[in-house]
Amino acid sequence: MISTNPLNLLTQNMKRTFLCLSSIAATLMFGSTTHAQNYIADQFDSDTTLSLQNQGWGSAVPIVLWDSTQNATTTDGPNNDGSGSSLWSITWPITGDQVMVANWFDGSGTVLNLNNYTNVSFDIMFDPSSATDGAGGYGGIDFGIIPQNDGWPSTSLGVYTSAITNGNGWIHVNVPINAASNPKLSAVTGYYVKMQQNWTGSNLTGTTMFWLDNIIFEANTAPPPKVTLSVSKVTTPPGLMIVAGGSGGTYTRGLLAALDVTNGTRNFSWVGNGPNPVTYSQTIVSYPDTNHPIQSAIFLVQNGNLGDPGVDYDAANVAQLSIYGNADGTATGSFQYKTNQPDGNSQFGDNTLATLTAPSPLGTWSITFVNDTNVTLSYVPLSGTGGLSTNANFPDETTVQTYFANPLTVFMGNQQNADSNVGQASTYSEFKISGVTLSPAIDAIWTNQTVLDTTNWSIVNNAPNDAFLVHSTDKYWVNWTLPDANLQLQANTNLANNGGWADIGLTTKVTTTAGNKALLPGMATNLPVGDNVFFLMMNTNSP
Repeated sequence: MISTNPLNLLTQNMKRTFLCLSSIAATLMFGSTTHAQNYIADQFDSDTTLSLQNQGWGSAVPIVLWDSTQNATTTDGPNNDGSGSSLWSITWPITGDQVMVANWFDGSGTVLNLNNYTNVSFDIMFDPSSATDGAGGYGGIDFGIIPQNDGWPSTSLGVYTSAITNGNGWIHVNVPINAASNPKLSAVTGYYVKMQQNWTGSNLTGTTMFWLDNIIFEANTAPPPKVTLSVSKVTTPPGLMIVAGGSGGTYTRGLLAALDVTNGTRNFSWVGNGPNPVTYSQTIVSYPDTNHPIQSAIFLVQNGNLGDPGVDYDAANVAQLSIYGNADGTATGSFQYKTNQPDGNSQFGDNTLATLTAPSPLGTWSITFVNDTNVTLSYVPLSGTGGLSTNANFPDETTVQTYFANPLTVFMGNQQNADSNVGQASTYSEFKISGVTLSPAIDAIWTNQTVLDTTNWSIVNNAPNDAFLVHSTDKYWVNWTLPDANLQLQANTNLANNGGWADIGLTTKVTTTAGNKALLPGMATNLPVGDNVFFLMMNTNSP
């Protein structure tokens, strides 16, 4: 409940309403419940192996054939006479290799809500002559899914590791599904099978051979958990908030990329500016506690892809300012780069040119370039006094002029970096690019904006809703647990009026794999008029 009474009474009323709200939501949010049946992804009763598509994630090429002579029986689906299985053969040509094979459900646009399933099961049998890892195992099978929003095999459900001591017969494997922890699992379009050569720490040598059968998603017959609601105060300063949502995995990014609306091409490089300094900076005004060291970053990417939140990993040539909070409350910024390394980032550690440790992550972090190769990494606290800086140089001019000349895109924002950091956020008061000449300088003072500037900045997020403005008039969050499929946040000023519940059309809905929330604007013209406001989640599919 939100009251227009003074703050002390507001807080008191709010605590009393939480208890009422929980019980109300429990009785009102759910209508009729339907139970799913087991979904049979493939039993290989016939040769359907052409639907298994190699994604080319490594040098090894999996050969997948149909074997009508081998069949695993199951109690999770029918057992048809003459049924077979898929036979996999993977020869490992190099060290540290991997294969990724994906299958989109039956080719007819099937979309599964994994909240309706408890686990996925399959049967597997390794050939006794199959490659081993030198530690008594045949390696690990990573089984995962393809979220509809991602469109690619992005989300692992778990890894099965087979030991030689399991015997040489069929093994039934169950991989649990926890869809409530990840909103992407409410709409998935396929599954994948991934195998890494050194999953167990030792490389497989030779050829891996196994049979796979009965890939079945097992239905959840229990009713869905009840969603609970709570209200909390906004405790962060105003500015651009970027939340680590978890929707892209452990290393999900929340980025904004600078645009050049005048020329179209993004020419934000410092290369060729001679003695005229070019500076890229961001000002952090709030940061998670010391137990959640997310990464704040500036990525400078030649030919940067605006459709790729993982551009710092995927692109071949990247220079970055990486800022981490430390356990003692300090923060360390590092300037690093990589060249000719697409789909990797190991060069960043080897190519660290400058490192600076500041008393706090809060403040302005910047990198300034002069004469192409000279770099200054600096930090200025929010107080404006007691700044720090350090200087460095690229090892050679050719590297800079070849790999960081225009067109160059500037990305600024967050990287999650740990599953435990889901829901954590940083808030920024300013992103700034100064001294460039081919594209216009940009100074985004987020605290001065009513609506997020998407003319000069493009949101490049795994979850676009997780980058938004928090204003000084925004005072409260409404928070709720998952799963929330088909649920809509509604409000009412009078609990006795059952017809008074209505969608309040909140535009700032933050989605994370740990739970969702909505920002209640201070000038809430879309909220019901009255001293008190009650909230609940209503099932929009209820009769």
